[in-house]
Amino acid sequence: TNGYVGGFSMSNDTSLSSIEYYANVPYDAYYHLYVYIIPNYINSTQARYTVYHQNDSTVVFVDQSKTQNAGWYKLGDFFLTKGNKKILKLDNSTSFGKYIVADAVLLLLNRKLSPNLVITNAKEEFASQEKIQFKNKIEVYPNPFNSETRIKFFLDKPSNVELKLFDLLGREVFKTNKECFNAGEFYFTIDGNELQLASGIYFGLINNGHNYKTFKLNYLK
Repeated sequence: TNGYVGGFSMSNDTSLSSIEYYANVPYDAYYHLYVYIIPNYINSTQARYTVYHQNDSTVVFVDQSKTQNAGWYKLGDFFLTKGNKKILKLDNSTSFGKYIVADAVLLLLNRKLSPNLVITNAKEEFASQEKIQFKNKIEVYPNPFNSETRIKFFLDKPSNVELKLFDLLGREVFKTNKECFNAGEFYFTIDGNELQLASGIYFGLINNGHNYKTFKLNYLK
């Protein structure tokens, strides 16, 4: 994973605002470029992303309000040259007064479009691929729920895992401490009464240190 590190940023400025992403690109090659979307009905329907690639740039508009776009959203395949450089900018030039959300960025080497690339450090390539594979599944039951629900997840290797829960305004309403889990099946329990949640839709995010998974909860009091 390359690019933004940390929590997400959210802005509804009425003046021009932007955030830039830099990455240490390891090879001259084609890459799949993904951005992480946390959808919300108050978000912009035309968030403007500018991708910087091989002496050119491409603008991609993304609807950040649609739940169908939740999680990793692919902007496209782009040829990037090796080195530490700016690869992406998100701005509100088409969304003044609307929320735009900036979160993680992911670069995945596109082997199909880069067939002649030779990597001499096989150990380095394996470690990189291991970090970006999304092998853990999420199961939520019951959903909708009116008291407790369980979020079950599966790990193929030991990982530090944390869970975050957000309301429709993007506010964090619950967060666990990072905890080390062995490989296997585990679950978190959400108690709506204990957290004093209002009835409605919530978005959850599970982070295992290498990737993210999102899910939607419907709490009915």
